[in-house]
Amino acid sequence: MASPEVKVRSIARNWKVCERICRFRALLLLTLVYVVLGIVYAGVTPILEKPDEQGHYGYLLYLRENRALPPLQVVDELSFEYKQPPLYYVLVSVLSGMLPNSPSTSALSLDRNPYVDHTVPGERGDNRNVYLHPPQHTPLGTMGRVVSMGFGCGTMMVAYFLARETMPEVPPAQYATAMVAGFHPRFIYMATAVNNDASAAFFGAAVIYLLVRCVKRSASSRLLGLTGSVLGLAVLSKTSTLLFVPIACLALALSPGKPWRRRFVDVTVVMVIAVAVGGWWYLRNAIAFGDAITLGAHLDSDLGVRSLSGRLVRDVLSIEYTFWANLARTTVARLPLDSVLIWWGRLSSLALVIGVWRWGSGSPSPAERVMMMILLCVPVSFALALVGFWTRTQAFAFGRLLLPALAALVTLWVFGWSRALADPWRGLLLRLSGGLVLCAGVITPVASIWPLYHPYWRFDPKNTQATIDWRFYEPDGSEVARLIGYGISTSYVTEGASVAVELCWLPIGRTSSPASVLVHIVEASQVGSPTGPPIYGGRRTYPGLGNQPTDRWTLSEPFCDPLWVRLPSGDEVLPTQTLIEVGLIDGTSGERLEVRDGDGFPVMAMLPGPALVSAADLERDILTAQYVFGESIVLHRVDAELDGRTLEMELTWQSRHRVPYDAVMFVHVVGGDGALVAQTDIPPAGDRFHTSAWIPRQILTDTIVLPLPAGGGGPYTLRFGLYERESLQRLPVVGKDGELAVDDMIVCHIGAPGGLSCN
Repeated sequence: MASPEVKVRSIARNWKVCERICRFRALLLLTLVYVVLGIVYAGVTPILEKPDEQGHYGYLLYLRENRALPPLQVVDELSFEYKQPPLYYVLVSVLSGMLPNSPSTSALSLDRNPYVDHTVPGERGDNRNVYLHPPQHTPLGTMGRVVSMGFGCGTMMVAYFLARETMPEVPPAQYATAMVAGFHPRFIYMATAVNNDASAAFFGAAVIYLLVRCVKRSASSRLLGLTGSVLGLAVLSKTSTLLFVPIACLALALSPGKPWRRRFVDVTVVMVIAVAVGGWWYLRNAIAFGDAITLGAHLDSDLGVRSLSGRLVRDVLSIEYTFWANLARTTVARLPLDSVLIWWGRLSSLALVIGVWRWGSGSPSPAERVMMMILLCVPVSFALALVGFWTRTQAFAFGRLLLPALAALVTLWVFGWSRALADPWRGLLLRLSGGLVLCAGVITPVASIWPLYHPYWRFDPKNTQATIDWRFYEPDGSEVARLIGYGISTSYVTEGASVAVELCWLPIGRTSSPASVLVHIVEASQVGSPTGPPIYGGRRTYPGLGNQPTDRWTLSEPFCDPLWVRLPSGDEVLPTQTLIEVGLIDGTSGERLEVRDGDGFPVMAMLPGPALVSAADLERDILTAQYVFGESIVLHRVDAELDGRTLEMELTWQSRHRVPYDAVMFVHVVGGDGALVAQTDIPPAGDRFHTSAWIPRQILTDTIVLPLPAGGGGPYTLRFGLYERESLQRLPVVGKDGELAVDDMIVCHIGAPGGLSCN
């Protein structure tokens, strides 16, 4: 039985542990939120869709299959990241060895989406999948993302402790630093990818934290050894982390309160250990490939060297944008959330300038000056290397290449806020600042990432504009799919604008190769003509924009797929009624699949399309009404001219409101003896543009030519009006005097050789 003294000591130890846990309970809560959110980030993005994942995945496959480091050469799209240091990949390979179903190269389908980034400007969720899916995930890919998530979580924790060292008197700043570093959307997106960026960020943060401790406190042999080891691991995680080597030397060499000899010894100890831990990989590259730091492999580019003056502004803006936003392999339009984060970064940089100026005027200690120098050197060094060296031979400047400096950069931003703000507001605004980034990190998967890679949804008849039953068959007679619903995003579209055509599919069978969906917007009045109808816009893509290819889509689970179609810009067009032509194109033969209706009869795969109008039609004034048909259609002006045996009418129409029906115009010409000498029934504007497609205030000028029989006697009387196409019911017509026309028609008398008088 333990003595009372032993029990007291045990209780005291347990109390201290509980007290320490309670002290960091907020950090533990952030860690829990990070893990849950990291799982979401990893799950919503299909495998290989994060930046360069296929190359990093290929590195892992090589290690697993060959039990050796890969050579510094590019063979295919799985090998272009062989130039990376091996720490992250070795760790993932070892841990994934415990997983079942160890993948091989053939276990991961690398079928590219040929329609990727065939985009409509401004539409984010439009062909962002670089590869076809499934597969969505593999055991090796899952482990790669989990390991990255662990490094990301570690980066958040190290950032917190770095803030404790640099801002011990401001607890809100410490948690704000952890929130901004951990929930920065770009960072958590990359920290859940098969990529070595998170490992570089973690070891970079750890190096800075240890250097700050070495400067702030007397560096013991144990602390120096740990610093050297972590620095060695950092240079084994990513080549760009070599920038930490001169920063570490400078920090240790300028440590205050030590003689120069001791500083020299500190630098030597740290460098020797770092070289022992991480230098072997660079030595191997120098001996085997003549490229110690893999510059030759990294900078292999056909673009040539670009001048700094010609790319500086563009590169800086590109770095800013891709540091905060653009969570896709392709360039996408901004969200309001992206703009909020970008301006948060700009304001934080301004606060940093103010905060450093105020801090410098307060006579900081030598140790504080060195710590500030370390923090400033890190992001500045990476930014200069990125803009001054890396992007001179690359097409784009990627902000994610600054992630190894994330902890130092975020600490500086929060330091700026803490120094620039007065005490009454400091704590509140620091919490709001960190909370803003945390909220952005939570919202991003739903608002930004999911729509990029899953721009389709389950079919619901209640939310579908119209249902249909078209069935698509392969040449051998096997049914592939049914089109069960459709819709369009707008009832009219102008030149250069875009329209979303929603197609709802029911997968019935799988094809041997992916079939493409074809959508054409064609002129309705010319369908069936020998030359075919004019095509105003169209596109091809795969169902689900890469997530539902017909050779692997999920059978019997209907889904709706919006396809954005952009109409080309050009000269002003006449108002035109369109149809939407839909087809499935066989992936092997390039031929269209046969389409039949539910009764088995062939159908012409045409759906009602949007009206094509000119931009001027959207900005019309209300015209004076000479006559009003059915309260919606206005006849502003009517002219008639008799030229020999031909009567030519010119009418100017305008719609006051949306017209819910298609109207047809009847025209009767009566001779002087009361006999009918000519007549026609034609829709206003012909078959090109039905009245149900007219937009409010739209103006249309219509010309009708009627030949008159020879020998007919004048003068002539013209009678015309409108009736509904379906019911044949005439539309009531009211004149400008407010009187209802007799027999719902307008009567005009035509003199010879011209002149017109209407009731």
